[in-house]
Amino acid sequence: MKKYIGSLKEKTPNLLTEELLTAHVSHLQYLEQTGVLLLCGPLKDSDQAFQLLQAESLLEAQLLFFSDPFIQNGYYRNCTIHELIEANPSNHFLLSDSTVTNHL
Repeated sequence: MKKYIGSLKEKTPNLLTEELLTAHVSHLQYLEQTGVLLLCGPLKDSDQAFQLLQAESLLEAQLLFFSDPFIQNGYYRNCTIHELIEANPSNHFLLSDSTVTNHL
């Protein structure tokens, strides 16, 4: 499966309610239980948050990411998702990946 990074920016704090927070957490629990959500959380020094998802396609990742109640209800106004090219020891941290090295 491919991995995707979802970025959530530009909070609207006055929209946060206990009901919205509960719906957001329920959504995250669903994604985690179905093996889609690998990691998520807010940044300590910013009002941004991120979600690391795995899915078969960008379309699937988009559907799951943008169905988050925080996004659906405008709590975060600027949300994007992109495919991650994972760098790790098994691929020599992309040292021999031409799609990466051609952009150096």
